[in-house]
Amino acid sequence: MKEAYRILPVCAGDVSGIASALYELGGMVVIHDPSGCNSTYNTHDEIRWYDQESYIFISGLNMRDAILGNDRKFIDDIVEAAGELDPEPCFIAICNSPVPYLNGTDFQGICRIVEERSGIKTFYVPGNGMHDYVRGAGRAFLEYARRMLPAPGQGTGSSAELAVSLKATCCTDSVSGQKADRGAQLPVSERVSCGAESSVRLQAVRDMDSQGFVPGTGQSRRPRVCVLGATPLTYGNRKTIPHLRCILQKAGFDVTAVWAMGSTPQEIYRSTDADVNLVISDTGILAARYLKETYGIPFVAGAPVTRKLWAELARKLREAAEQPLQLQQDETALLMRGDAEGTRNGGKSVSILIGEAVLSASLAASARGTAIILCPFPDSRPLLGPEDRFFDGEEELVECISDVRRNHPDAVIDIWADPMYKSVLPADLVFHPLPALACSGRLYRTQFPDYFGWVEGEGMQDNP
Repeated sequence: MKEAYRILPVCAGDVSGIASALYELGGMVVIHDPSGCNSTYNTHDEIRWYDQESYIFISGLNMRDAILGNDRKFIDDIVEAAGELDPEPCFIAICNSPVPYLNGTDFQGICRIVEERSGIKTFYVPGNGMHDYVRGAGRAFLEYARRMLPAPGQGTGSSAELAVSLKATCCTDSVSGQKADRGAQLPVSERVSCGAESSVRLQAVRDMDSQGFVPGTGQSRRPRVCVLGATPLTYGNRKTIPHLRCILQKAGFDVTAVWAMGSTPQEIYRSTDADVNLVISDTGILAARYLKETYGIPFVAGAPVTRKLWAELARKLREAAEQPLQLQQDETALLMRGDAEGTRNGGKSVSILIGEAVLSASLAASARGTAIILCPFPDSRPLLGPEDRFFDGEEELVECISDVRRNHPDAVIDIWADPMYKSVLPADLVFHPLPALACSGRLYRTQFPDYFGWVEGEGMQDNP
């Protein structure tokens, strides 16, 4: 059957992507569903439960409410639950499974009512449980950026103002524009922080003179980088993000925030202070383009999986931070692979990478010989190169492999993919496992690769 899986498990769904993206951002995620999507997410698609809690709720939708459209109960339950949480959530994000989607539930209207009654900023993340996590997490990051970041020109602020800024953002009624009573009544000491200095990238590297020093201090200011697209669904190894921070810091960059692993909501709020964004997975592309269009922050897509590739990525990050915005290209994973064209040989070796476009393209740029990406995510198709292929279902994957073998009859073919793919691929191919939580769940949790572990031998370095 076309577009069907009989051996492989399907990748994590869009609902799991939404919950994973927002897990550490201090909000309340509500999945409108009987229980299946939440159970799948909790059981198979999330590993942070072991040491970190988050507000993830299920509506417990039943057949009667689904047929009759009992939205009042859904709204009442959300408002009641949010009022009992301590600390109070910074936001409420609502998503859904197929049933409410097919019923035509007015989620935008529900969000307006919940926000008005709770005094907590509420938004809907489009999804229906029938798409993959790349779309879900990407839209979650985009909606969070639209609703939770400061308005262009507003700024993110000094430490003294942190106690007011984020709470004011979270508790502003989107209908009236006034602060809700709930937020206004909270003491300053209980309000979540977030800030207020210039948030718009008005010039290439802000607040620096022609020699690269902060005026009046004689000290150079390191370029500020915000990392987009970090979730355990792609980067399941716990050492990966700390190692990425180490790589950036040792190269002279300051990490503003990582969306969204290991950064507080306050740090995420300051993302608009970044000089450039680094997109390390497909899930960060939508937010990166929004931040570029809205705040003038350029972005570069690619993951520093090797020292040589990082040298090229670091150069591109500095160039993006220094160039006028109108001269910059849309830096996607395809560009990173263009730098590796000169290293390709005469087709004696072919590497096939199955997975997300950005990470796979970074691995492909580091590969010897020809590298081809096979991607199962529809939203990632614009990031693929001329030789890459999108596949929809197991049959198309097998056809893609056959095409590669036919086009490279004398080549040694290596496959880099999640171990689950091995069962549907020809046995004579050289297989290299790259376990991913989004594909095989927790089956290979102890074997998740640390893509940035090459920096470990150099030791960690503190911020100056």
